Amino acid sequence: MALGAVLDGRQLSPGEVVARMSPTVARHR
Repeated sequence: MALGAVLDGRQLSPGEVVARMSPTVARHR
């Protein structure tokens, strides 16, 4: 999962990666 998020992160924005890795952080933002 972590590796997949990193690979997707290259195409997505850093915020998207953080949101995928930890949905809780996305709620704070």
